[in-house]
Amino acid sequence: MKKLLLILIALPLLYSSCQKDEESNNSSNNNTNITVQNIVGVWDVNSLVYDGVPIVPALGCISYIINSDNSFTQKDFLPGCQQQDNTEEGFWDLNGSELTLNFDTYDTIIWNINSFNGTTANLNLVEYLGANNAPSSGSATIVKQ
Repeated sequence: MKKLLLILIALPLLYSSCQKDEESNNSSNNNTNITVQNIVGVWDVNSLVYDGVPIVPALGCISYIINSDNSFTQKDFLPGCQQQDNTEEGFWDLNGSELTLNFDTYDTIIWNINSFNGTTANLNLVEYLGANNAPSSGSATIVKQ
């Protein structure tokens, strides 16, 4: 009888301790401040969707080298991600949770950073300017190398 009573008392304690761990893990995903210092680095695009059409990984891979002098390089790779196809450059700006990429080709892409934990960011397209047939909606997940 004592064993059963002990088990009944221990179960709520175990449940509440596990619940707190899960809550703290979930909240830590979005608590990292988005700063210039933690944006700088090499980022791989894990997924990119424009107007409901998957671009990455369906059509290849994209990497960004984000430099501290506000310049960036976008490297595009063919499907299979082995052979580089194209390189574009430009300048970037961070204003709160809004990341703007100004390409040397005069295209501008503005992303809203929905969640950021220092190594992974989920983005929503705010505006794509300058491109013919520019997408009106989009989302991306990028991961820091």
